[in-house]
Amino acid sequence: MKTSNLSISLIFLTFLFFLSTNLIYGQWTPQTTSTTAPIYRQGSAGVGMTVPPFAKLHVKQTDMPSLPGQEIGLIPAFRLEKNVTTSTFSNGNYAWDFFPNEGLQIEYGDGLTSQLAMNIRSYGLEVAGTKLHLGYGGTNSADNMRLGYSNSLNGHYITFNGTYGEGVWQGPSGKVVMHSNANGSLYFLTQEPGGYIGPGQNRRLTITPTGTAIIGDEEKDQVLNVSSSKNSILRLQSKGSGDDFEVLRNGEGDLEFRGGQDGEGSSLNTLMKLRKNGKLLLGTELSPDDLDNGETDISEFRLYVDKGILTKEVRVKAEWSDYVFEPGYELLPLEQVKAHIDEKGYLHNTPSGESIESKGLDLGAMMANQQEKIEELYLHLIQLNEQVQELQKENSSLKKMLSED
Repeated sequence: MKTSNLSISLIFLTFLFFLSTNLIYGQWTPQTTSTTAPIYRQGSAGVGMTVPPFAKLHVKQTDMPSLPGQEIGLIPAFRLEKNVTTSTFSNGNYAWDFFPNEGLQIEYGDGLTSQLAMNIRSYGLEVAGTKLHLGYGGTNSADNMRLGYSNSLNGHYITFNGTYGEGVWQGPSGKVVMHSNANGSLYFLTQEPGGYIGPGQNRRLTITPTGTAIIGDEEKDQVLNVSSSKNSILRLQSKGSGDDFEVLRNGEGDLEFRGGQDGEGSSLNTLMKLRKNGKLLLGTELSPDDLDNGETDISEFRLYVDKGILTKEVRVKAEWSDYVFEPGYELLPLEQVKAHIDEKGYLHNTPSGESIESKGLDLGAMMANQQEKIEELYLHLIQLNEQVQELQKENSSLKKMLSED
């Protein structure tokens, strides 16, 4: 009897040793009634495997079946779930599901319905469906924000509603793009719905590594460069009713300053125009090259003002009339001055009123001409004064002679 009991004890201990060693080394392969695959443990755990697992925990799905009677779609490979009955949170069932579905797809829901929270794919990371993409882009370009890197651009990019592919930004919605390049420039691009943005196109704002800000497509070296082919380059608009103001480059290449009440473009009045040849027009769009049917050339004039100029000071650089006082100046006798006035109706060596009205007034030349007449007048006064003094002397001599008689 003792021998029999000892044998039973040895057999039992041998079984325990065999069981413990297999559990420790993960060699136990239990039978399973799973319709998918048995579960292996060979130092690791595999679920849904027909071969030893390749990781400490290896979960494999083959046919991705649907959950019967549920809207969630596919059975997840892994689920985290909690049922809340009394909490500061709303009561209910909360579940996070993990799917190996063209990436690691993570959904959140109540166990019956769910929505995509994140998808880790080969080209990057999608967060909250297609609302945010982190990576190299994807196939769905509608209504998303995307962060990535482009080998052809040699730089990173951020897009709204667009993807980068085959050398263009594309997508059905309106696109906003910010991207860099290998040179360190930063570009801001926009495109209306349905269009494409090709390489170097639609650059609305560029910031270069040297600090140059470029508004438009032109690349220049100035600190700020603004280019536009059809729209105003600066607009100051009142909120509500009121006067608006805008600056634009017109079709002739001139810089225009326009203003008016609640208007746009050509409906605003032209207040000032700086022409590409350097002429500045105020209150007018006319800059004539001649007067009096071509007799007077004014093509070199740079400033044209309509309705007059009001100022405290005007400085004109011109030749002056001091030559009148130089020796040998031929002063026209007053008799001849009178004769010229009687015949012509204006002073000699002076433009007539008719000439001024047709040809305009050269301010510097006119001031010198008036100074010439003033200086001539003084010479006449000096001559008259000398004659008066001579007469006074003669008068004194006559008076003395008469008194002696």
